[in-house]
Amino acid sequence: MRTIVTIDNGNSNPHYGLFQEDSLVHVMPLEAFEESEDNTFYISSSVGAKERIERFNAISIRQLFKDKQFLDMPVDYSQTLGEDRLAVCYYAFKKFEGNTLVIDAGTFITVDLVTDDGHKGGYIFPGLKTSLDSYQKGSLLPHLKTPNANDDLDLDNLPKNTEEAILKAVTLQLKSSLKYIIDQLKPDNLLITGGQGEHVKVLLTGEENAIVDRDLIHKSLYLIAKNILAF
Repeated sequence: MRTIVTIDNGNSNPHYGLFQEDSLVHVMPLEAFEESEDNTFYISSSVGAKERIERFNAISIRQLFKDKQFLDMPVDYSQTLGEDRLAVCYYAFKKFEGNTLVIDAGTFITVDLVTDDGHKGGYIFPGLKTSLDSYQKGSLLPHLKTPNANDDLDLDNLPKNTEEAILKAVTLQLKSSLKYIIDQLKPDNLLITGGQGEHVKVLLTGEENAIVDRDLIHKSLYLIAKNILAF
């Protein structure tokens, strides 16, 4: 069966997935990619620097988004919808029934609603690291690393130092925003991905319908590639 390479050229940490015989063999940093055989099919989602992927003769999924339609998925959003959001929402559209909330937690955190009628719209929040980096505008504030998913920040108690004040504020802001959206939309399915996906799942403890899939972008691009190759 034809080898398919999926390229996720994100804002940070670009990587690729290698699929053979309908299975994801591995996911690696893009810079580690070695040329494959001539029969390889390349497909990309790119929201980062274009020069990273110039050496690939990859199909860009952007060209599949026309007139409020992405393949067979209706899209109620302008042409500015990012390729990464298009890809993972298409996966949700094809694989899940009912209303699905797709949360992609990376440099930015996108939250999109997908129903049986297609993509209905969504939000863009700063990611945890992006929010923490914004505190560098204060000359006396510390530069903090993104907390781990298993860090217990104990949001019920008031912060007692500046580091706690920043970490809890950023975390509480994100948690409150996501909880509000979930309460308003009441999705049947909650699909979480991205580098901070596990952290987001911890924030949403109690949401029994939450699924975390770190490789969702690659599975989504593979599904799209199969759709293209079927024609």
